[in-house]
Formats: sequence, structure tokens, C-alpha cells
Amino acid sequence: MVGPFSTIVPYNSTPLDDLLNSFRKLKALDKKGKIKVAAVITAFVLVFVGIGVCINHRKNIENTLTDLTYDIVQESCDNYGDYSKSKYQDIVSEQIYKNMNYLYVENCTDKNNLEIFESKFTSIQPQILSLKSAEVNYSCYVRYQLNNENDSYIAKDLSYTVQWKSDDNNVWRVSDFDGDL
Repeated sequence: MVGPFSTIVPYNSTPLDDLLNSFRKLKALDKKGKIKVAAVITAFVLVFVGIGVCINHRKNIENTLTDLTYDIVQESCDNYGDYSKSKYQDIVSEQIYKNMNYLYVENCTDKNNLEIFESKFTSIQPQILSLKSAEVNYSCYVRYQLNNENDSYIAKDLSYTVQWKSDDNNVWRVSDFDGDL
């Protein structure tokens, strides 16, 4: 059906023909028209490049914070919360570091008193809240027993949230920690 606003396209028209026709129309434009077309194309390219850069930057932050959170938690468990052995003292406080040790058991001062059967992260999800703040939510599962209590096992499904803030030097630091303590 041909209406007043439709154009008749020959049945053998190809996308290449359409592109060539567009270039012929562009060639026929005067100088001001060509400048407008060039400006619009440039604007679109800049917008798409800018969006790509922002998405890439956001992904880099998410990956960095995910890796840092995992490393700090794992180190805290490996050191059984001993802050003096931490290589992350510049980005996490002592109290938060100790709380990140999900193997902590009251009246157990040494990790060697634990027999760990299973310890794993079940999920880890970063969220960028703003350019200067983010949080990482993670869950873990641990199953262990105290060496002196052979008849009782401890199994825990735990969930935590680590709050991150970026300072003026764009260094991310742990600002808060919340979860099953």
C-alpha cells in the first residue's frame, strides 16, 4: 500500500543501494547542512564513547572492591582476626577486620583449635551507590568443629555487607561492616 508519506522502493533495492542514496543526498547538501550532519554524528559518537567509558569505570570499581573484600575476609580468617598480620591496615580498621573473621568462636583464641571441614563463599555482589560509596554483599558457608569437642559440629550460613567509601585521593576504604557476628 502506498500512502502520501511513504516512498516507493524498488523491489530489488538492497541496503547498499539505500546507503549510496543517503550519501548522494548528503553530497547534495550545502555547507551548513553538512556541518549540522557532522555535528550530530560527532555528538552521537561522543555520547556512546562516554557511556562506554562510564560503564567500564564502574565495572573496574566493582571488580576491585569484590577482589579486595574477598581478600580481606579470607586474610582475616587465615589470621583468625589477628590485625597485626594484616596487609590491609591502611584500608580497614582493626575492629572491622576482626569482625570479618567468620570463623570466630567464643572461647577459642587460636585457629589451630578448629578443624575446618568446609569454608566457601556462596555469593558476592558489589553495588556502586555513588561515585564515592559502594557496598559489597557476600554470603559464605562454613562447617567446622572445635578440636576438643569431637561430637559437635558447627555449620553456618552467613551474610555480610561491607560498606566502602572513596577518599579525596580515590582510595577505597572500608567504612562499615554489618552481618551475622
